[in-house]
Amino acid sequence: MDSTQPSWLVEPCPTWCVRDHTEVDHPEDRVHASEATLVPVIGTRDDQALATESVASFDLVVQLRRGVGELFDWVAVEPTESHHPRLMLSRESAAVVAAAMSELANSSPR
Repeated sequence: MDSTQPSWLVEPCPTWCVRDHTEVDHPEDRVHASEATLVPVIGTRDDQALATESVASFDLVVQLRRGVGELFDWVAVEPTESHHPRLMLSRESAAVVAAAMSELANSSPR
């Protein structure tokens, strides 16, 4: 963030915030945000259990966010093309989900 803070930003940005805050930011856009990490994946956007015919490659955005004035950080995971589906997980929950996914991905096939 640059040195000229908008009047509504009465707190310092977290060290990881890279967002430029401006005076005209809509209240819903007053969010601290980290650098986004793009993760290329192969998956399906359908909610069918076995939707092999709808498999596609796409990018997910993974980013740390915190609402201005809020106390908690959130890990956001969402497709680049839309904001749905979006997961907003606490840091602790994100770590648990990451560990579970890693365990499943690295388990021996039957």
